[in-house]
Amino acid sequence: MTVGLEDRPDDLSARLTRVAAKLATAASMPGDPVMFGATTHRFRIGPPLPQDAVVAFEERHGVGLPADYRGFITTVGHGGPGRFGGAGPFYGLHSLKDWDVSLWGAPDTTMLSRPFPA
Repeated sequence: MTVGLEDRPDDLSARLTRVAAKLATAASMPGDPVMFGATTHRFRIGPPLPQDAVVAFEERHGVGLPADYRGFITTVGHGGPGRFGGAGPFYGLHSLKDWDVSLWGAPDTTMLSRPFPA
């Protein structure tokens, strides 16, 4: 049986603490980063979101965010100073308010709640 991460809050908390420490270390490294996109975000991240902002996003879009992601954006931070957000793969992680920036076409608020096509 697989135990969901939401069932192990201490483990999630410890992992988020490690991630935050690693981001701080990466952001404090001298010189230009070599990872693609990191020269834009420089491993910085915006402040954590309050729970009520996350709940409002979930209600507006008819979704429930995964526990790990929710923990990250409410504990470590979200979005950030880069062209596409904060520290993350490539250019960085989008903020919740910019969830649709990388999508093609005309996304709407029901898009996230639709089942993924099989």
